[in-house]
Amino acid sequence: MASNAVENVSRRDYNGFCNLCSKTFSNLQEVLHHQSIRHKDEIKFKCDLCNCGFPSREARNEHRTNGH
Repeated sequence: MASNAVENVSRRDYNGFCNLCSKTFSNLQEVLHHQSIRHKDEIKFKCDLCNCGFPSREARNEHRTNGH
C-alpha cells in the first residue's frame, strides 16, 4: 500500500522533464530509465519519494522542498 502512495505522489509531481538535462518525457518511468542510462555517472543522490536522481545533495533537497 505504501508503494502505491509513493507512486501516486511521483505521478502527481512529475513535471515531464529530466532534471539533469531538461529533455522531455511522457512519464516518470521514461525519465528514470533515461537517467539510469544517460546520466548514471552524474546521479549521486536520489529522491526517496520518486527516485529521480540528482548530482548534488543540495539539488535533491531543493527538489524535495519544492517538488513534493
